[in-house]
Amino acid sequence: MFLTVSVLLAVLVGLARGGKWSNLGAFKFKKIWLVVIALAMQLLVFNSIWDRHVGPGMQTSLIYWASIILVVLFALANAGVKGFRLLGAGVLLNSLAIAANGGSMPSSLEALEKILTAEKIDQLVNGMASYNVILISDTTKLKYLCDIFYIPGVNVYSIGDGLIAVGAFLAIQQIMLFRKNY
Repeated sequence: MFLTVSVLLAVLVGLARGGKWSNLGAFKFKKIWLVVIALAMQLLVFNSIWDRHVGPGMQTSLIYWASIILVVLFALANAGVKGFRLLGAGVLLNSLAIAANGGSMPSSLEALEKILTAEKIDQLVNGMASYNVILISDTTKLKYLCDIFYIPGVNVYSIGDGLIAVGAFLAIQQIMLFRKNY
C-alpha cells in the first residue's frame, strides 16, 4: 500500500510539474521481466492460501530470497534512472534485516496489533512466522532496519521500505519529466 501511494503520488506530482504520462508508457525498462517474475513469486508465497497450506519454511524462504535477488538485479540494470539506486538500497536494507533474523522480517507487536487479526497475532506471539514476519524481541538483530514504523490505517514499515518508496517516486519523476531514454 505504501509503495502504491508513492507511485500514485509520483504520477500526480509528475503531471502537475508538466511531466508526460506517455513517457511512462514509452520508457524502456531494462530487464523488466525480472521484476515481473519477482512479483509473481511474492504473490505466490505471501497470501492466505500459501500460508494455510505451506506456511513459513525453507520452500517459502527460497522463493522469497530468489524474488529479492531478482528485484536487486532489476534495480541494478536500471541504475541509470534517478531513484533506482535508492530503491535497490532499500531492498538491500530490508534483506539485511531479514537475513540477520533467520529469514523473516521482525516487526513491532504494538504496530501489528493494529493491522492483523487476533489469530495472526497469536501465531506471532507463539513464535510462528506469519508470511515472512516475526515479532521484534530482545534477540532481534538490526532492530533499526526492521518494520518499526506504523502508518495509521496502512501498515508497518521499515527504513528500507521508505527508501524503496522514495526511490520509486524519484524514478517516476525522472521518467515523466525527461525525454532521455536511459
